Amino acid sequence: MSTVGGKFTTEKRNLVTYIEHKHYELLRVLANLHGRSVSAQAALAIQKEITMITHSAITQQIVQQLDQLPVELQRKVFEFAQALALSLPKGTPGKELVRFSGVIGSEDIEAMAQAIEADCERVDVHEW
Repeated sequence: MSTVGGKFTTEKRNLVTYIEHKHYELLRVLANLHGRSVSAQAALAIQKEITMITHSAITQQIVQQLDQLPVELQRKVFEFAQALALSLPKGTPGKELVRFSGVIGSEDIEAMAQAIEADCERVDVHEW
């Protein structure tokens, strides 16, 4: 017999079977907030933890390799890492913005378009 959310059960065991009640309650709240089942929320938490562990292990391996290099090569690795970081896409992915689709009414969009057309890209030679 095991506990699920503080209740004794002999039913099917899942990801939340062996956790403490306070952690189950936290998972339940997060699951409700994101529209997921408690098991799905637990799986997501485990996946994030594994990703963090993997990231940490990679970082440690990189540091170990860097420690073996002369300073000049360490500098080259650093410059390469900076270049890689700069090459990453910036901004918010479109799939995260889809939820805002249709939020602004068509009349407001038309008014904004007219304001842009009327006031933007005009040069006032006396401004400066």
